[in-house]
Amino acid sequence: METDSSESDSDDVSDQAQLHSQASGFQVPQFEISGWNPRANVGIHLLSLVPMGNFPAGGTESLVGKSSRSRTKRKQRMKAYKTGRTSCRNVVDERRLRLACSNNDCIAVVELLEGGADPSCADEKNRTPLHLSASQGYETIVKLLLDKGADPNRKDFIGNTPLHLAACTCQVPIVTLLLKAGTNLSSVDQYGRTPLTLAKSRLSFLAENKSFTNDKMKTEVVQISDMMGTYLRLTGSEAEADQLEELCTRLSSTSTREQVDEVGSLLAEFTCMSIEKKNPNS
Repeated sequence: METDSSESDSDDVSDQAQLHSQASGFQVPQFEISGWNPRANVGIHLLSLVPMGNFPAGGTESLVGKSSRSRTKRKQRMKAYKTGRTSCRNVVDERRLRLACSNNDCIAVVELLEGGADPSCADEKNRTPLHLSASQGYETIVKLLLDKGADPNRKDFIGNTPLHLAACTCQVPIVTLLLKAGTNLSSVDQYGRTPLTLAKSRLSFLAENKSFTNDKMKTEVVQISDMMGTYLRLTGSEAEADQLEELCTRLSSTSTREQVDEVGSLLAEFTCMSIEKKNPNS
């Protein structure tokens, strides 16, 4: 009798809930008990309630592909932003781009740039992806950013351009790339650091380090010569740049460490003369 009364009571509650839902327009969700442990160790009877009838018509399989559609919409939004049709920015992708540049993650950088991320986006200290990659010598990423239109003259919150950071960390190939990309040479001397100053200090370091092999010495000196030649031509010193090319020609025919050292010494003297000519107060 008790069982019959309890069942009738539950039926009455269910009928009342259905009548209330029909009157108010609210549909009572249906649940089923998928598991119940009457002897739970924690002292509480645990119920696992699974809502029924709330999945899409196609089941969970219809959810597949949502991420790809979201990615397509993001690309369309960023394309509209770049063409000026909207003012929205994807700050998440911009943050991911700066992180990828800091970690030398070329694959992520390519994906984000192709997806429309701004190559000149800046963080709270006004540091751009170019600042972050140039200071660490990530040559491939610097090339990718410059090819996508990154601004080489953007200054951070204390006035450093990417060229300043590359120079003070002795990233010679990066300095050459930034010079060729059109860095404003007047900002190079803000703290007294010019490419010629960098060349002088780097050549002195190479002369003192006898552990470098002949090939490594030649590679370093060629990089320095390329940087110096680029800077001299940009500043209108064509005659000095031609003299530098003659030294590079001599360097290409060297075969021993002593010969490389000799050309390096000539480059060091040439660099000192150029610095005195261009910047006598340094």
